[in-house]
Amino acid sequence: MDTAARVLFVEGDDPTAVSSDSFTAFTDGFDVTETASWSADERYDEYDCVVSNYALSEGDGVELVAAVRASSPTLPVVLYTAVGDETTARDALRAGAADYVDADTTATVETEAARLERRLDAVVTGAADAAVGESDGADDATGGDDGELVAFKRAVDAVDAGVVISEDGVHVYANDSAAAITGFDGVDELVGRPWTDLHAPEEAARIESESAEALERAGRWTDEVELTHSTLEGRPVHLTVTRLDASRTISIFQDVTERRRRERELRRTNELLERLLGSLPVGVLVEDESRTVLAANDRLCDLFGLDSSGDELHGRPYDQVAERLHERVSDATAFAEETERIVADGGLHEGTTVTTVCNETLVRSHTPLSLPEGRGSLWVYHDDTGHRRREAELERGRDALRRVQRIASIGGWELDATTNELRWTEETKRLHGVPESYEPTVEEALGFYVESDRERIRERVERCLETGEGFQERFRIETVNGNQQWVRAQGEAIRESGSVVALRGTFQDITEQVAREQQLETTTTQLETLNRILRHDIRNDMSVIVGWADILRDHVDEEGEEILDRILTNGRDTLELTDVARDAVETIAGDGTADVEPTALEAVLRREVTTRRETFPNATIELGPVPSVRVAANPLLGSVFRNLLNNAVSHHDGDSPTVRVSVEHDAETVSVRVADDGPGIPETQRETIFGKGEKGLNSHGTGIGLYLVGTLVDAYGGHVRVEDAADGATFVVELRRVD
Repeated sequence: MDTAARVLFVEGDDPTAVSSDSFTAFTDGFDVTETASWSADERYDEYDCVVSNYALSEGDGVELVAAVRASSPTLPVVLYTAVGDETTARDALRAGAADYVDADTTATVETEAARLERRLDAVVTGAADAAVGESDGADDATGGDDGELVAFKRAVDAVDAGVVISEDGVHVYANDSAAAITGFDGVDELVGRPWTDLHAPEEAARIESESAEALERAGRWTDEVELTHSTLEGRPVHLTVTRLDASRTISIFQDVTERRRRERELRRTNELLERLLGSLPVGVLVEDESRTVLAANDRLCDLFGLDSSGDELHGRPYDQVAERLHERVSDATAFAEETERIVADGGLHEGTTVTTVCNETLVRSHTPLSLPEGRGSLWVYHDDTGHRRREAELERGRDALRRVQRIASIGGWELDATTNELRWTEETKRLHGVPESYEPTVEEALGFYVESDRERIRERVERCLETGEGFQERFRIETVNGNQQWVRAQGEAIRESGSVVALRGTFQDITEQVAREQQLETTTTQLETLNRILRHDIRNDMSVIVGWADILRDHVDEEGEEILDRILTNGRDTLELTDVARDAVETIAGDGTADVEPTALEAVLRREVTTRRETFPNATIELGPVPSVRVAANPLLGSVFRNLLNNAVSHHDGDSPTVRVSVEHDAETVSVRVADDGPGIPETQRETIFGKGEKGLNSHGTGIGLYLVGTLVDAYGGHVRVEDAADGATFVVELRRVD
């Protein structure tokens, strides 16, 4: 324009992005006059254009449009507002508005002023190409004259939906909403593009495939699609395509991002409510204003003993559900009357009781609800008897836990990694000698550890917080009473989303255990010393005595030979006893377990039988077939058979004892039977014969030898027993087969 167009700007109460002052500040092609009032009788011929908000101090913008058109039919009027809608736009255009501009309150003032300037320039100059967004070909797209184009543009710009006209697959027209929805800065970037540019290749192929038949058959296709291009990724829109003629289509885009978000939120909320409803320990029933059941959980059915699930009650009229509930209560009439009274009152009711036919008392409450389609009711039922029973059981459990913790001297602790707050259980506080009200800080807790252990526990805790590595170690603490105690502290990391959020662990007093271990170490050292004495000093000296006695046989008379035989017999018995004592010491000095390994049974058993035959020439020791199997044992296995054979011969009351050794086996077990023809073992002694201390080291009877047998076989994971026999005693040793 050569001269500035004169514009009357009628401002109202619209929260528009651009006021008359802002418009003047950012534009230079218009001579703007501002006013806040207007009159239907006033003429506005001195202006080239009138711009009005919708919400005015007197009347509204549509009324102003009608008044101006009545007094000045050729004067263009533009309604510019942020509070209008499609109805406002339609009414304004019908009243004769030259244009309807929906203010973009999210744009900057400068951008919005420039946009309004273009629209006013188009109206004032009457340029048809500007009136349709400067889109070449829009007239061809609509097939109308300039007046129709202006009307079309006004109507299209008044809606929030994106409108695009395409010819032979290329966009020839688009409104501002289409550009915004599709992610372009303006319609100029959208017009001229093929429609496939708005979608990923796979999505474009799907749209083309699915829409072709529908457009051919009905001239219309609609679906939800994904918009994807260089500046936009995955925006969901609702797309409706309508065929205009053989080459042209009009597409309507509606952004459904927010709708999808709300749907996802609704689905998540519903899923959460369903899970919550299902996990509640109370029965729940929700009904709407028409008394149709909207929700019920399984717990409700359990409380009333209904043979159905909560889902099966959903959607049913309450009358149908009530019939089933009435069958499960002791006084159906009172239940129904009270229910109707509560519903009629419509208020909050708590603590009313219902007795079931099983004589269980339910407590119910009623809460009025405000639903989208009216009012509703929330009924909650809980088993009061069960609640009291569970509380009593819980308290018994807590009491039992406290007793167990006190008996075992085990407490618990927890450290919050975020707040650094430390919590001790009652037993942990007792172990430290502090009152139950005591709440320690981390530094105070570390202060209980003796100085030499303090940095070690600090390092373990810090490492667990940083890396999640747990710990279980022994430490020494000093209680508030000054007593030193050994404790076992254990801690592990608690993670959420991969991060350590807390540490939890146990705290146990092991002072007595450590004392026992130290005593055991002392005893073991003493036993090892005794073992060396037995194996070397005593055995060596006795071997010398036996050797010299044997040499003396050729130098004594008949009476002396009898004495010499007694010396040799006692000497050999003493050597035998040192072997037994040595094996016993090695076993007792252990920790109650044995390192076992596959051991060939045949070699061990044959060696011991051969040795016993040499030791007891007057005895008959028979050995049956021995399978080539391996058993779980260790080098002391020979001591088991040696002591059983010694026991069988030594306790015989005749001059020529007979001992029979046999072996049986299956896939898992090998049984070695040692049977003698001696006096047998009384039934009262069979359960205790392998016990420690039944006979002492100085006893000739069943004593340490059989104790050693029982101890070793137990350590091997086997079993030894005495069986009934007609004559004599039969010992059975069962060993694990490990072939």
